[in-house]
Amino acid sequence: TLGNTLEAEGKNDEALSHYNEAIRLDPSSAVAHVNVGNIFLKRNDHAQAIAEFQLALKLDPENLYAHYNLGQCYLAAGRLSEALVHFTEAQRQSPNNATLCFLIGKVHERLGQRIEAGRFYKEALRIRPDLSEARASLAALEQKASGNLKPERRPPESPQPNPNRRWP
Repeated sequence: TLGNTLEAEGKNDEALSHYNEAIRLDPSSAVAHVNVGNIFLKRNDHAQAIAEFQLALKLDPENLYAHYNLGQCYLAAGRLSEALVHFTEAQRQSPNNATLCFLIGKVHERLGQRIEAGRFYKEALRIRPDLSEARASLAALEQKASGNLKPERRPPESPQPNPNRRWP
């Protein structure tokens, strides 16, 4: 549509006008509400974006983009449980989406659920081995886990030679 073209060109105000016109012509268009929500999301107006994405989901409960973007809004707002619900629904619809797996992992990590976070980071890397954000997050998570070991369970910083070992 013209609105999408304008948005791609960075003309968000003009795109918003076209999307609002599309809603005026067809108030039941979930896609138009998602598009309006995307403009608000780009403007960091999360309250307006959330309202549009929620309306899109009332019109089309299976709208993948509304779930994904609503998850993004909730994540940015620190509403982690709500973000998890929408990212999980989007991932159900798009199970091989590495970005969604990464985001679900990020939410689990922020909720303090490290095992689940690691599982989703690994799944993201299985799907897309080059996803550097997932690799870095998994490494940081593993480092935190090893840093939390009690001193007697932590491997030595520099191993001492075994005095009983004989070299040939």
